[in-house]
Amino acid sequence: MKPTNKANFVEFYCADDGFTTTVPIENLLVDNSILALTYNGLPITEKHGGPVRPIIPDLYFYKSA
Repeated sequence: MKPTNKANFVEFYCADDGFTTTVPIENLLVDNSILALTYNGLPITEKHGGPVRPIIPDLYFYKSA
């Protein structure tokens, strides 16, 4: 889903424990932030944060959902 022009944050929901976290959109647009779908060519499992794992080193690397 594409955010509207008024959106300022993205909210991530963890599948296994209900944890949520919000991230400012501008922090997702920097060069070293990624939304990982695979690791070594395989889908990321729920055990490792899948099916999509946000990695945002400059902001929330210590608590990526």
